[in-house]
Amino acid sequence: MEDASEISLGIQSRIGPAFLECTDDAVFYVCETTIVYQNKRATELFGLPDPNTADATVGFLEEILGISIPQGSGSCVSIDTTCRGIDGARFPAIVRTTTVSDGERIVIVRDQSDRVATEESLRRRSAQLTATMESLPFDFWINDRDNRTLFQNRYSLALWGDQRGHTPDEVTDDPEILKEWHRTNALVFAGGVHRGEITYTIDGKDHTFRNILAPVQDDGETIGIVGLNIDITDYLDVANDREILLRELHHRVKNNLQIILSTIAYGRDTDTFDPDRLLRRIENHVHAIYLVHEQLYIGNELSTIDVGEYLRNLGASLDEALSFRSRIQVRSEPVTIPIEKAVPLGIAVAELLANAAQHGNTTGPGGTLPIAVSVQSRTVATGNGLYLFVENPVGGGYTPASFSTHGGLAIVSHLLDQLNGWVSTSCSHNTFTASLVFPL
Repeated sequence: MEDASEISLGIQSRIGPAFLECTDDAVFYVCETTIVYQNKRATELFGLPDPNTADATVGFLEEILGISIPQGSGSCVSIDTTCRGIDGARFPAIVRTTTVSDGERIVIVRDQSDRVATEESLRRRSAQLTATMESLPFDFWINDRDNRTLFQNRYSLALWGDQRGHTPDEVTDDPEILKEWHRTNALVFAGGVHRGEITYTIDGKDHTFRNILAPVQDDGETIGIVGLNIDITDYLDVANDREILLRELHHRVKNNLQIILSTIAYGRDTDTFDPDRLLRRIENHVHAIYLVHEQLYIGNELSTIDVGEYLRNLGASLDEALSFRSRIQVRSEPVTIPIEKAVPLGIAVAELLANAAQHGNTTGPGGTLPIAVSVQSRTVATGNGLYLFVENPVGGGYTPASFSTHGGLAIVSHLLDQLNGWVSTSCSHNTFTASLVFPL
């Protein structure tokens, strides 16, 4: 039998030394019960003796791989396992083995730590986003490219029953409803957005819904529909002035879904697309929208909200849901704002709080990040106005430009434009301050 060095040279000449030494996989060549070759990555991961200077046994390799290496001829065998690295730490891996000739086997180990960590992070974010969608106080659903229902939140399931996997034609046989559904779906699959009202009979009573449908697009192709129905029956029953009511309802739902879709599109258009950051941004925006509706539903006022209470709830929700480890303190004068201003303001503040959590210094007790939000009512050029400040400690090298490069400031500026206001940022004495000003 050839000695270890001869076998090792033969392996490299047959397989290619350049590939073996540049691959991220650990590669071993096993002859009988001895490892006769290992590439650089294998040494980095496991620290086995160099086959050219000392024997490394298959038994020890099996021990650190956590498997028994299959023997005999046959196709490649792939095994999921947990390996022990050079530092003793364990990590998930895929081990593939194949027989080259009688008694000679190739063992390839691929470290799965990054993939598993990424999947776990996406799973958590997906669970948080699903939980947020489930908490929405209106009918929300998603259809695929074949117009079959993929997702319904709890509200939708309670309203219509489980329609997942069904097309519109399988949901109802009412010709008028089907005609309207086909019309609006065709519009959305062509790339348009539908906003309107529709009435359904539920449990013998007519219910009127504010209906919004928008396309889900990928690289310019419509791959599905996202839609919502907001039951406005009670509002129509109690409203004395239909025009005022419709205007108020319009303000409540206007741009909410489009803001989320625009956020998704923005994340895809950036040079460094980060799905984790995009998912967090969507969660923040949905939380801000949800809290506006929640405060309206539990209060007696249907057209305005208390700014201080709303921002305190927003800060608490972001802390709890996204684990910012921050300590958000809100100081606000007694001030209320119309509902049409609350949603863009809430999303803008959510962006500022997310920026603070990402770039702030944890200088508070127990390693927490102190964030101060203050709200004041002052006079602006056009009359009464609202001044809002978000302050947090940062490191010495941080500048407001750091915020702008991540797109957060651009979104805040766009939202303040909708309010006919403006935003400014400054950094002094290791404190970053964002100032929002708009007329009431």
